[in-house]
Amino acid sequence: MNLAKDWDLFFRIFLIGLTNGALYALVALGYTLVYGILELINFAHGDVFMIGGMIAATVAISMFSVQEGASLGTLVPAILVALLIAMAGCALLNATIERVAYRPLRRAPRLVPLITAIGVSFILQNVALIWKGSAPVAMPRSLPDSAIFTVGTCPDCVVYT
Repeated sequence: MNLAKDWDLFFRIFLIGLTNGALYALVALGYTLVYGILELINFAHGDVFMIGGMIAATVAISMFSVQEGASLGTLVPAILVALLIAMAGCALLNATIERVAYRPLRRAPRLVPLITAIGVSFILQNVALIWKGSAPVAMPRSLPDSAIFTVGTCPDCVVYT
């Protein structure tokens, strides 16, 4: 595989890497903010992200009937509403976890909230297993495999899905 000759593949891999990197940076920023404010490593942070993704996929599929090959007119509002509902759901979940699990332990020794964070992580994982089962949950592939738009007349400046 020669990425210097196959620009289409290079741009696809580049966009996937950019998207994954942005997601990792967002999770790392959340860990940093929580540790900086509470001085607690919240092991349930990634699990809250997982629940948020499951909420977004469920909203997009059930409320908007997003299926494979959906038009952009259906897809864009579905993604926006799903993201807003997922953010609100994750904020509510985090506030509930903080009030129920972490706030009563503010004056406890440092090991107690750490063990509680691991316990909350296990609880969220099992809630997700009960809710959706062990099969992967994903958004249906809606965007085409062809070019979405080109930049000018440059044949290599094409944005793919």
